[in-house]
Amino acid sequence: MGLQAEVDAETGSVQQITAVARRSSCATFADILWPPCPNPLALMDDPGVMFESARRVVVFQRIGGDLRYYAGGWCLEQSRIYLEQDRIADEGCELGVFGSVQDALAFASQYLAEERNFAAVQIPREVRYSRQQAAGT
Repeated sequence: MGLQAEVDAETGSVQQITAVARRSSCATFADILWPPCPNPLALMDDPGVMFESARRVVVFQRIGGDLRYYAGGWCLEQSRIYLEQDRIADEGCELGVFGSVQDALAFASQYLAEERNFAAVQIPREVRYSRQQAAGT
């Protein structure tokens, strides 16, 4: 079963997230392509999942046996990105590995739907890199 089908099977979690975020398929997301990484073109066979809210994004994909993720500030309107770059940077970001699709969706729900900061998200994960939110955001 591919990642998209696994996510589809978790309808309750997906509905909670998609109430505040747009879901799309993501063939490759550069920030999660750390070594070891197979040929990025091979990743198109099992694309990742991207949830985009007006201010934040969560992307996860199976790469090299890991369910890798990126979470951080975002701007849906790419024409406005230069106006929002300070806010996006202040949001911080996190890269890591989830243990399961259920963990990935629970993280996305807390981070996107509940707008918790990284420290307040109580989902098990292996954090590989984190740049915390600026004070007051």
